Amino acid sequence: MKVEFMIYIYGAVCASMIVFNIVYNLLLKGSESRMQKRCLKIKRKIDAQISRLAAGKKVEESHLEELRHKLSHINHLMAFHQVLQEDMEQNPALYREYRHQIRPVVIYMAAIYRDKENMQAGYFAYFLSCYTADKQMAMDSLQDILLDYVKKNNLYCRFNALQALYHLGTPEIVAEASALPMTAVCFSMKNSLPKGSFPIREIITPSLSSCGRK
Repeated sequence: MKVEFMIYIYGAVCASMIVFNIVYNLLLKGSESRMQKRCLKIKRKIDAQISRLAAGKKVEESHLEELRHKLSHINHLMAFHQVLQEDMEQNPALYREYRHQIRPVVIYMAAIYRDKENMQAGYFAYFLSCYTADKQMAMDSLQDILLDYVKKNNLYCRFNALQALYHLGTPEIVAEASALPMTAVCFSMKNSLPKGSFPIREIITPSLSSCGRK
């Protein structure tokens, strides 16, 4: 019975992926230009801080404050994430140092998005799973917060929170998270999908289109 239940849940999740992907493609056409503008603005600000790091200076406190304010809005978080992903390979060492210096912002945002609705929390968990993929970015203070994400009633949020915990969590925390209900479904989804194919952005973005455009 337990196996049949898991198969039923997995089938329902797969069906929802298809529906959300269709809606996502329709909404994407109207949101691309706005996203591009946000990315350009954020890229200029990040580039200025990368230049400071290259000169042996630190990231400005005013930049950290601006990130705390801006990234609390999901559309800006998505743009920030996209810029980091696209530019990271240009100078991995400097961008790694940049990520290191904005860790207080990431911890702050983890607490902020924990209290947001599931789809926004799910996207932040996805961002965090990418951010913590580099073992050097591990932050012990995030572990307890991520456990709250794993407990949310949303498979995508749980899946990505687990991914982040695997990168930065202690064996005890990972074991605790793995013992939570429905974690087995997340494992089966991860193992059955091709590498890199989990469409968290495709699932999240349609629901985020109704968020404030700031």
